[in-house]
Amino acid sequence: MAKLKYCTLRDAKAKGPCTVYVALPDEQRLNPAVIDDPSFPEIKAILESHGLKHVILMTFRSLPNANIKYRALHADLKKSGFVRDQAMADAIHEQTESLKASQRRSILVVPYNTSAGTQSHTGIPTFNTAYNVNWNRMLHGGMVDDFMRMARVPTGTRAPVIEVGGRLDLYVYLFLRVNPTSDKSIDFNLEFDLFSRESDVLRRYVKTIRCTFIRKKNDTEDIMYLESEKTLRDILKEVDFLYNIRLVDSASVMEGDRPLPVVYNAIELKDFLDLDGRMSLQIDIDQNYDEVLMLSEEIGRKKAAHDKNMQVPIALIKKASKSIVQRMEQRMLHYSNKEDYELAASYRKNKLYIEDKMKWLDDLENKGVDRLNSEEYESAFTMKDMDF
Repeated sequence: MAKLKYCTLRDAKAKGPCTVYVALPDEQRLNPAVIDDPSFPEIKAILESHGLKHVILMTFRSLPNANIKYRALHADLKKSGFVRDQAMADAIHEQTESLKASQRRSILVVPYNTSAGTQSHTGIPTFNTAYNVNWNRMLHGGMVDDFMRMARVPTGTRAPVIEVGGRLDLYVYLFLRVNPTSDKSIDFNLEFDLFSRESDVLRRYVKTIRCTFIRKKNDTEDIMYLESEKTLRDILKEVDFLYNIRLVDSASVMEGDRPLPVVYNAIELKDFLDLDGRMSLQIDIDQNYDEVLMLSEEIGRKKAAHDKNMQVPIALIKKASKSIVQRMEQRMLHYSNKEDYELAASYRKNKLYIEDKMKWLDDLENKGVDRLNSEEYESAFTMKDMDF
């Protein structure tokens, strides 16, 4: 049985911290399930003997002032049967540089799930602080439960920190990440951000949500690991089915072609996501915990202001719904012709669900109602009442 593989990330001059990621031998991605591999304790012991600290899950980082002898490290790992994967290191570095090139620093939040079969290859799964941001001190009343308010306050933070098992409510920007694969299929994931709701080529803003996190036990006291109480299924149900994303084949664009975009609606994502997965968040407590609470409260205020003024014309909803029904019919026929009857049945279910909503809108119009406020729209056009 093949042992685990690993990659190292450090700057060109070998200064600053070094990060080591450990991965399963047959995967080109970072997968938290690696910690359950029988050889993980062995590679963990070797890395720690060379001055690297197990931060969380698959991630190790050099200790302060550690003088790591990289040749000796690689030699010891190779001698024990662990393989160095430079291609994986290059992929992580490329994604990290791509984020820097977008001129923003974000909190990378990834949907970790040890049983997930579709976990995408992510960038560095740690907490990055934004540059050139002046934080104003804010009160956190109502943001967290009594358990948090009674917890300890470590050096470097102002707000009480939840203990293991504690709950933390955060307002976050929800995104849909699009992960092109080598066979040109599409892998979707949900993730979120606290700094910005700006979309880019690989991830699209969906909406602002409130999410409850549970603090989980981990080996590093100064790093907090949080996991969402809700599954991706629960979170997807909070998205309105009118949300859509237009995608083009990036490889074809690079080749000079002009491919037609393909549109996906939120109601289709249930067939492409690991619905039992959960969101996770890793926080450096001393450096980032207060910022998380401040950012969350600011997002919550913006959401409240937006919802207060929101009015959606029924005529616009009906027009969009009709377009989606037509798309569901086309894809239902497509998958029936391909004899993928399970997926065809899912699209038929989508079609009937939306048609029922359109009948409800007709009834409202007959009563003289021409628009919906935020609460009415959320109640009727998110997928909370859909069974999947």
